[in-house]
Amino acid sequence: MDMYKLTPAELEAFTAFLDGLDTPVMDDAVVMQKVMEQADACLFEGKDPESAAADACREVNLYLSE
Repeated sequence: MDMYKLTPAELEAFTAFLDGLDTPVMDDAVVMQKVMEQADACLFEGKDPESAAADACREVNLYLSE
């Protein structure tokens, strides 16, 4: 999206969209921690990459749903 080419009506609609967002994001440290835990399990504990990725996604989705 080119912010400089928005019409006033498009800018107002975009601003209203941003104002309507209600999920605050303070820090992505928890997400990074979950991913790194699974990366360590994959690299050092012999966990296969597919299940490590699935577990990371499951844990991140659980965190985000809280």
